[in-house]
Amino acid sequence: MCRKKWISIARKHGLDIEDTQKSKNQVGLTLEEFQKREDEKRNEIYQMLAQCTAINLGVAEKIAEWKKIIPTIEKFDKLVERNCKQARQTYDSEEFAGYVKQIVSAHAKDMKSV
Repeated sequence: MCRKKWISIARKHGLDIEDTQKSKNQVGLTLEEFQKREDEKRNEIYQMLAQCTAINLGVAEKIAEWKKIIPTIEKFDKLVERNCKQARQTYDSEEFAGYVKQIVSAHAKDMKSV
């Protein structure tokens, strides 16, 4: 209550006073000690930011590598698709129909014995 009263008196006389109290770890520090603590806090923050930046650069490099690989993967995917289509066309022909039936019936006999 006394603090509020002193603040109101000081403001009536034109002084600019902070309403909030300083934290206990700031009270009683010299200017140099306070500035040193603040500098240490800022340095910690800058170190964390530097670490985050380094990590982000590493991630960006990996993404760039992946972007280089994507066309190769797409080409491989198209090649596999084309080869599968060719294989289906080849083995769906009349020429191989008899072989396919023999293989299927042999497999079916093996499955019955299990």
